[in-house]
Amino acid sequence: MIFIIGAGINGLSIGNKLIDKGFKVKIFDFQQKGESSLAAVGMLAPLIEAKPHENELLDLMLDSKKKWLNFAKKTTRDSKISIEFKQNSSLLIANNYNDIEKLKFKKKFIQKLGFKTNLLNRKQTLEIEPLLSEDVQASLFCEGQDQVNPNLLKKSLKKSFLQNGGVIVTKGKINKIFVNKKNSVGVSVDQNNFFAEKIVIASGVWSHKIILDSFDISIPLKPVKGVSLRIKSPKNNELINHNLWFKNIYVAPRNDGELMIGATEEEKGFETIINPKELYYLTKNLWENLPFTENFEIVSFISGLRPTSFDGLPIIGTLDSVSKNIICAFGHYRHGVLLAPITADMVYDCIVDNNNNKKISSFSPNRYNSHG
Repeated sequence: MIFIIGAGINGLSIGNKLIDKGFKVKIFDFQQKGESSLAAVGMLAPLIEAKPHENELLDLMLDSKKKWLNFAKKTTRDSKISIEFKQNSSLLIANNYNDIEKLKFKKKFIQKLGFKTNLLNRKQTLEIEPLLSEDVQASLFCEGQDQVNPNLLKKSLKKSFLQNGGVIVTKGKINKIFVNKKNSVGVSVDQNNFFAEKIVIASGVWSHKIILDSFDISIPLKPVKGVSLRIKSPKNNELINHNLWFKNIYVAPRNDGELMIGATEEEKGFETIINPKELYYLTKNLWENLPFTENFEIVSFISGLRPTSFDGLPIIGTLDSVSKNIICAFGHYRHGVLLAPITADMVYDCIVDNNNNKKISSFSPNRYNSHG
């Protein structure tokens, strides 16, 4: 039996992967406020998200992106739930000279990686996205930078997991994880102890507390709050054709005239309350760049806490200072949805190979060896 602590998109993706490989899996879901995937827009855009100095992270994102089409097909086929996986390309928008210079730099960066991209002038940009603001001066067209609906993805993964024999425990409180003298591992829930072959910690930003409380080991992880906004066209018609990336926000077109807008970024501890300033930031930037949305209906707004490591890399691998039977899978920052397929593969490799996968070494929790 494999235990997974956390039933977000990564926890469920790992659960489904392990069940497919013949393992029995139980997920403990303690349902904390601020789960990062709930506020995610669902962009699958490694070329746009990546920065030139983040080589290891970029390689990981690109490898995971290659897996996404099959991952999406299988998830949809197993659950019979559409996850709104869209292979619609992206546009990075420039509204002034400085923005255009940044697009030129981004174009060179993407081309060096071996991918095609086109810098479009104002006329060309408005031809493919006529409802952009008059301020638009240029854009960078990037193919293959897709999107998915994270809420539907989570529902789909959960349904697949349960119907294929997985178990989700939602009652009780996890006190700690433990390792006994024979190196068997378990979870203490309320007054009961449950034992497993392996335990995967996939609890997002709360993973730090679980490890600290259980083993007195501090793995640096901080919450970065993000707020996203969902709006709907009065006529239910789809009005933009691409994922749009502006200086301060990004916009993804959903079905039936809905748009998802993301996202703020603030370090406020574990606070999840949404304030008017955050909504103003999103709506102001939205109106300035897409003025036709002024009369759209606000459907919902939600906040999430992105689990962010101090070096910006996800934390994936066995916690060797405690036991090779404890596996970490958290710290994905704003890339959790994109990295879900490869995280599941890496966790599986940890379970069967005990970290022999060379890719895992860069992201191992063993790069942190501090005690609380």
